[in-house]
Amino acid sequence: MSLTPWMSGEFRGKLPSPRAAHTCNIIEDKLYLFGGWNGFQALNDFYVLYTSSEVMFWQKLIPSEKRPKNRNNHASAVYGNSLYIHGGHNGEFWLSDLYEFTVKGTDHLNSDNLNAFNYTEEVNEELLGSWKRVKVSNKLKKPSARACHSLTRIFGRLYLFGGFDGIQCFNDLWVYDIAKMTWNEIEFENYIPRCRNGHCAISSSKGIIFFGGNTGKEYIGDVSLYNPEKKEFQTPKVFGVCPSARKGHSLALLDDVSAVMFGGYDGKNRCNDLFILDISELPSIVRWERIIEKNSPSPRQRNSLTTIPGGKCLLFGGYDGNCWKSDTYLLDIRKFSCSMHSKNISLPMLSNLESLVDNPEFSDIIFILENEETLYAHKCILVAQSQYFKSMFKNGMAETNSKEVRLEHIPKKEFKVIIRFLYTSYLDETDLQTLCNVLLIADSYNLSALSDLCIKTVKQLVEVGNVCEILIIAHRCKIDQLVKFCVDFASCHVDVLINSPKFVQLSNEFPKLALSISNSVISKLI
Repeated sequence: MSLTPWMSGEFRGKLPSPRAAHTCNIIEDKLYLFGGWNGFQALNDFYVLYTSSEVMFWQKLIPSEKRPKNRNNHASAVYGNSLYIHGGHNGEFWLSDLYEFTVKGTDHLNSDNLNAFNYTEEVNEELLGSWKRVKVSNKLKKPSARACHSLTRIFGRLYLFGGFDGIQCFNDLWVYDIAKMTWNEIEFENYIPRCRNGHCAISSSKGIIFFGGNTGKEYIGDVSLYNPEKKEFQTPKVFGVCPSARKGHSLALLDDVSAVMFGGYDGKNRCNDLFILDISELPSIVRWERIIEKNSPSPRQRNSLTTIPGGKCLLFGGYDGNCWKSDTYLLDIRKFSCSMHSKNISLPMLSNLESLVDNPEFSDIIFILENEETLYAHKCILVAQSQYFKSMFKNGMAETNSKEVRLEHIPKKEFKVIIRFLYTSYLDETDLQTLCNVLLIADSYNLSALSDLCIKTVKQLVEVGNVCEILIIAHRCKIDQLVKFCVDFASCHVDVLINSPKFVQLSNEFPKLALSISNSVISKLI
């Protein structure tokens, strides 16, 4: 659907210089931009954007002595009228400090001075607020130095997750009690997301939602939810057309039922795709929807995307692989109202489409599958959803004018999963062997969205009790990405696995796979 939601906007004042890995946070109607990396050095310049005026105005704040030192890939969050900055990298060292900038407002200025103040390109930051380094009650109990982590707020607490310190990625979760000025690490007995950096995190009434990142060896595209009341992580089922695994993307909460994601780096390319994440059915389900539009910003990573008043998100900066950016875009999120999933509208419509799967009524094509089983379908839907079927039915192939297509090498169970996905964009299969078979077929038909979703679904099913079984299936099906994931997972839990009957069976029947796990364990120790 072409919604053309992006606008270049009009901005005046002292525009920030090109950069990536900065932070942007909104307090009332003002956006605060701090730090970043410009290709040569880490930064500590500080800007405020006045978003309520018809023409938005950038103002550079002249530093006080207490401003934090230069840094990039730091994390930030807002509580009340305070902006918190944690960690990052200064170009030489990894940082672990926590700073607070308290906005004092402009009530102390009279109307004439206020008007001049708001439209002055550079002002002393002490007129707007003050910095202080936060003192921690227990100095020995705090997160280690890191960058590329996340910091989110729920009520009077800041939650810090993940990151990278130049040697390793983390998956520890720390909570900072603002009133008590104390850090505490949360311990888990059950599931916890894998180590990662460059991920995104947002907070909603359901908890903290995490997406993506990089483990140091692999890009990941999972969605996890942390429930602060239960103090546990949960893994919702993921439906829809999912983003590729990536890091350095941006994620902004639109309202309490949806978020928007843009950009990032998937290990090969910078991205400029735009997705809506429906979180209305958390903790059980999330749904991705890709927004197709023509006027999107150029591909980039480590940009910022911030929800601002007036039904918009503001995108600034980033890195495109060649240069650091200083362009600014506005995303009109009001245009998504006709696009976002609604349980009362879209779900019944998708249910109606699903009722057409293998339904002979109005069908104009029959697939003859393994063991001469048949499946009824509709050319118009297949052509609209798949380039493979579009070529089959429109480009003069033998099947173009035929009412039957013979695919005798494909079992009906797997093919029906594929057709259901093309009709509804959903994948609800949980049988491991079936998912791997569907993945192979989807790859051969160039159904990349389904392939990605199959891999993500299988990864979410991996646990200590079945990792050996999934590893064997992935090996037999020659799914290298899944083999690598299972080997890495097994190596992280080898102390539990090593004496299990399934690992003994794996060692006897597939010694090379067992050796791969051993090598992975050794590489983690070196």
